[in-house]
Order: sequence, then C-alpha cells, then structure tokens
Amino acid sequence: TMSHHWGYDSHNGPAHWHEHFPIANGERQSPIAISTKAARYDPALKPLSFSYDAGTAKAIVNNGHSFNVEFDDSSDKSGECIRVCVMLSLTLLLMLSIY
Repeated sequence: TMSHHWGYDSHNGPAHWHEHFPIANGERQSPIAISTKAARYDPALKPLSFSYDAGTAKAIVNNGHSFNVEFDDSSDKSGECIRVCVMLSLTLLLMLSIY
C-alpha cells in the first residue's frame, strides 16, 4: 500500500504528486490508475444508498479522497460481506469490501 498522502491542497496537490508518484509527472495526471478505455457507463446502476446499524459503526472518517468505516467487531460476522460502492466527487469509483 502507498503510505504517502495525496490530495488537492497546495502542499499535496497535482503539482506535488510526482514527488511520491514519479509516473504522475505530466499533464492531467492522477495517482489512481484510471483506464479510460476500459471505463463504461452502466445505465442500470442504481443511486447510492447506505444502510447500517449505527450502533456498530464506531467511526466514519473522510480524508478527502476516500473514507474508512470502523465497525464494532464484538459480534460474529463470519461469512458476512459488506460491499459499498462510492462515487466520489473526483469521479472515482471505489469498492470497499469488509469481511
């Protein structure tokens, strides 16, 4: 995993991405590999919605380009998989799988 924090502020924005991600030294670069040739619009996609027991979500942290959800893991979740698809304002589609 990459431990460097990237963002869109003056200290970590696009002008600085190449310092930690050399491949991002150019025009219209991103530290995320987006294959525009492979990207396809899917009109069958439904609007994003979240449903969870608020009592089990201990913390939800938005760092500006992704989010982390910390759940109470005191109950047995064996065999359970939660998948959350999030469309960020950066037009990145991320999938978070929690097992």
